[in-house]
Amino acid sequence: MKQKIIASWIFGGISFLFLIGVFFFAPKELPEQNHRILGLMAAFAAGFLGYFMSGTLGIDGTTTLKPLGKFAIKAGGGLALFILVLFWWSSDGSPSKAVKALHSLDGKVTSLSTQVADSTRLVLEAIEAKENKGSAIQLSPEIAAQARLLVERGDKKQRAIAEIALRHSNAAQALLNELETDALNEAVEILTLKGDNWFFSGQEDLAIGPFAQVVALRPDDPKALVSLGAAHTWAHLGSKSAHLQTALANFEKASAIYKKDGDLAHWAQARHLLADAWSEFPAGSMDGNLAKAVSAYEEALTVRTKDAYPEAWARTVTNLAASVIDLPTGSRADNIRKAIALCEAAQTVFT
Repeated sequence: MKQKIIASWIFGGISFLFLIGVFFFAPKELPEQNHRILGLMAAFAAGFLGYFMSGTLGIDGTTTLKPLGKFAIKAGGGLALFILVLFWWSSDGSPSKAVKALHSLDGKVTSLSTQVADSTRLVLEAIEAKENKGSAIQLSPEIAAQARLLVERGDKKQRAIAEIALRHSNAAQALLNELETDALNEAVEILTLKGDNWFFSGQEDLAIGPFAQVVALRPDDPKALVSLGAAHTWAHLGSKSAHLQTALANFEKASAIYKKDGDLAHWAQARHLLADAWSEFPAGSMDGNLAKAVSAYEEALTVRTKDAYPEAWARTVTNLAASVIDLPTGSRADNIRKAIALCEAAQTVFT
């Protein structure tokens, strides 16, 4: 019994190493004869393993093989495993058949892709040849067939090209509207990422360009307005007053849109950023600018409460303290005491 157990481990290990070698080191394709030899070797390995294992493994059923027809099989032990693996290797579920099916599918996909690409080229050539009035241009039967193929199998752009060629103007326009929206969304996403890249690397002046392009494409997008305003707030080159004036205008517009949409969390963020810009604004009355900053911070705190948004609340409270301590109006001592109290309150979140 002990010898059988040892032999089972030995043949099990050999079978495992054999399968590892086949799956990881064999070439992707083998000749048919080699596939049959590989199946026979796998069957023998399984049979020996079954022979040395304790107990019996039986198989009882029917199968069909050409040209023998339908017949019954009954076997046990190692013979059962040998027959089971051998018949499995000859079935449609065998590795060789599965690989052939995958290669066949890849070939069909490649052929279809090539066909669609060729159809796109032919149909484009037909609609680009504007040598007559559009209504007078007639498609050849071949080009019309290619266009119909694109309608069935092409992507959105290819289907639009085909619908144009087939004079299905409404269908083509619907697809083109979708493509335009997709292209706009992609352009906005890429430009936003470009601006974010410059902004988060500390090059806010370079971030202004991409963010301004996004605002030009979507002038009522509050997130775009906030991004552009932030870039102008912290820009280093040019007139600081001009930058901050632009920032203030963007934050005010974004605030109005967020408030109208009922997005109070982002409205509070826009008010906080507006306050930052007022606290940095060098033109006009310093008294008036700081008073506007304090007012905007306090507006933000009506939404940014300690319970609802503790970290955002702490940031706004800290910035409010910085503005309060610089206020030229009121008692200097009172302003300092208020600023200290605000900073101590913020520390309850930061520590």
